[in-house]
Amino acid sequence: MGEELEQIVGAGNNNSLVDMQVDRRGFLAALLGLTVAATETSCSPLVPVIERLPIAGLNLAEVDNFFYRSAQVNEDDLRYLKTKYSIETVLILRGEHPEEPWYNKEIKACEKLGITAQAFSFSSKYPSKPDVYIAYITALEQNKHTVKLVHCRSGAERSSLASAFYVLATGGNLSDAKHELDSIHSFVSKYSYMRRLINDIWQFVNGREDRTTAMKEFFSSQEYLRFYEALNPDAKNEKLATSGK
Repeated sequence: MGEELEQIVGAGNNNSLVDMQVDRRGFLAALLGLTVAATETSCSPLVPVIERLPIAGLNLAEVDNFFYRSAQVNEDDLRYLKTKYSIETVLILRGEHPEEPWYNKEIKACEKLGITAQAFSFSSKYPSKPDVYIAYITALEQNKHTVKLVHCRSGAERSSLASAFYVLATGGNLSDAKHELDSIHSFVSKYSYMRRLINDIWQFVNGREDRTTAMKEFFSSQEYLRFYEALNPDAKNEKLATSGK
């Protein structure tokens, strides 16, 4: 354990694939993960990938062989992940931000490496607009045969929600979906809207053969619209703007 901690502390100087400043929480999760990896035995098909260097600082985890989650990546990270895990599609949960250097660098890196990139405006504080989640579920459906990486800034809240969506869309059960919110890689508060949302989705899609269609129907429903309007402060402003008040 001491030797592994020494490797991590020195990683910023020794390996270009780790940017330990991506997010302090991702780094702490990686340290904690080393402890858990030594004692934890898996009883779930959703097994965290506790990586040794060079990518421990990315808060990387495997959901299944077609889906990985992480913190913000750079070109070196993407090259490594494509080589090791055959990543073909990157789903960015921080939205489209052409004015931001991190976004432009990632898009250019994906183009250089032949990786498809798509961006979605997820929020860690509030549920997103229905069309955001519908677009994300559609992307999962369109890329179901490719290996995907989903990421936000730290690989925690937004990546947890997107991973839980993936689990439900691909036939997983409620317990497996909640695992993504509760895993060592996550920092989802017990008061977060995400837990209630996952429960509501499960009630809607359970028993449906075509999960992706069912999830898109849920996000198009009045039930979700009421959920969004009740919890997202922007929804009230949108209603006021639409009504002209």
